[in-house]
Amino acid sequence: MYIQYFRKEIQKSLPVVNDKQIRYFQEFKANLQEGIQYYKGLVPKLVLESKKYQDTMRDELLHFQAELDALFSKENAGLFVDRQGASS
Repeated sequence: MYIQYFRKEIQKSLPVVNDKQIRYFQEFKANLQEGIQYYKGLVPKLVLESKKYQDTMRDELLHFQAELDALFSKENAGLFVDRQGASS
């Protein structure tokens, strides 16, 4: 997944994040979340794969989601609130 890339992009933009970057980060996050959900939905459909493979894939997706959530944790949340006050 692109979470490592996303983390680097966020770090490069700090400490000052402009409105354009905020919109980019919010859209990037939404796209990552959509991708994670898509692949979570595929796991049950992988009937030709072993249970172990399915469990591994599910665990990796949960790990990716946790990493993404950590990027938007309380300490970073203020960076990603748009100027009108709506959060991502």
